[in-house]
Amino acid sequence: MSKFETIYIHAGMSKTGTTSIQGAFRSNSKALLKQGFFYGTNSNHFQVSLAFSNPKSRLTTTSYFIAGLNRRQAIKRSKVYIDNNIAQATEASAPNLVFSSEFIFAAGANEIGEMVKHFQQYAKNVRLVIYVRDPMGRAVSQFQQQVKVGRRTLTHFDGMDKIVKCADHLMNIRGGPAFSTSLQPC
Repeated sequence: MSKFETIYIHAGMSKTGTTSIQGAFRSNSKALLKQGFFYGTNSNHFQVSLAFSNPKSRLTTTSYFIAGLNRRQAIKRSKVYIDNNIAQATEASAPNLVFSSEFIFAAGANEIGEMVKHFQQYAKNVRLVIYVRDPMGRAVSQFQQQVKVGRRTLTHFDGMDKIVKCADHLMNIRGGPAFSTSLQPC
């Protein structure tokens, strides 16, 4: 099998338009394919992050276990999902493959590093794409969303300083390699 030119991994940070980006990719998948970009079978490729997730992560413990799968079964199903997308992109002769999920951003640096290493066997280039936004604007938007869905009240505002510091750290990363597995998680 010939390698893809590039596999793009869109690690969508919450409250940065990820759902809209995914919807646009999905709605325009045929037009994207004509331009050489294959976007997988679902709008949100949470399986990509699950395949490389930490066994104790919230994602791992909730995503597939709701369906009655154990960790090994969940990871196997997730890797089959990835393989199916790679096969479909290859069959479509797409030089580029795009995966997108908010859950990728939630993974730790080690898990994202493993994901990048895995995809390097299929592509000449692997690009991690993360959209960031002003930390305070994001924090306020996230809090408002949580209040709207009934998950937060003003008593839940503690811990926001950690979110703001993490986002601020990400916005201050400049230059360097496209991705470093030595990045420390926030």
